Amino acid sequence: MAAGLLACGCAPSVLIPRRDADFTRSTSRLARSDAAVLGLAQAPTPDRALFLQAESFDLYRFTLRRSADLTLAAQILAATTDFSPLNYLAAGLEVDDLRLQAYNAAAQLYEALLERYPDSPLAPLALYRLGWVYRNVDLPGFPTGAEGAVRRLRECYPDSPLVPWALAAAKVPYRTQSGATAWSILPGAGQIYVGQWASGAVRLSVAAGFSALALAPIGSMLVRRRLDWVGVILSTLGVVGLQVTYTTAYQDAERGALEFNEARERDFDRAHPDAP
Repeated sequence: MAAGLLACGCAPSVLIPRRDADFTRSTSRLARSDAAVLGLAQAPTPDRALFLQAESFDLYRFTLRRSADLTLAAQILAATTDFSPLNYLAAGLEVDDLRLQAYNAAAQLYEALLERYPDSPLAPLALYRLGWVYRNVDLPGFPTGAEGAVRRLRECYPDSPLVPWALAAAKVPYRTQSGATAWSILPGAGQIYVGQWASGAVRLSVAAGFSALALAPIGSMLVRRRLDWVGVILSTLGVVGLQVTYTTAYQDAERGALEFNEARERDFDRAHPDAP
């Protein structure tokens, strides 16, 4: 445990590297959006300010780190020991969670704009953005989802030039955070859900191995009707290994869903350079 904590203390900085291509690209896109929104003279200042707050969360993007870094040590120790301080440490080191929470914040602020300023000229654009943002939201309680945002745009603003873009975007496939988590009940299935077939096959195999290690000694002891301490130790190791496999699998699947969605969005932007 001490070695694991020491390794976690040497984990990479939470700061975004200067050469992060995703962050540079998102910053450039936010600057273009800023210029376009400020150019809308008919949009009142409070509307613009709230929209740009939401836009900044929507476009808060940096290259996702894989679990191969030293934070994996904290995740494994937390899953193995179920020690609360280690759970807290592992959660604090998971920088990628900021990306997921950013989408929740963006959805909250776009919806706040629609609620407070329903007649704002920025309302159609907020709905268009929500059609993308809701794909990555994992927080319950929002009034609608990706399909609902597109439907609201089409019904409330049928003459908006954004409607064709929204309908085209609605055809782009996506993966949900809840889907990735649900499939990860079977470690590896979440990776297959987001298109990472090789990773999914490996994780399924590892989970099957740990399951066999957990169950086989118990079955043997039941058949022989005799307690075997070696079997108990092996079974315990199998349970711990399965727990670690599950924890790392569902976290990786959530990142995979995010990467899948953002890759499809980048493809859409390249295919439709005039889209907002």
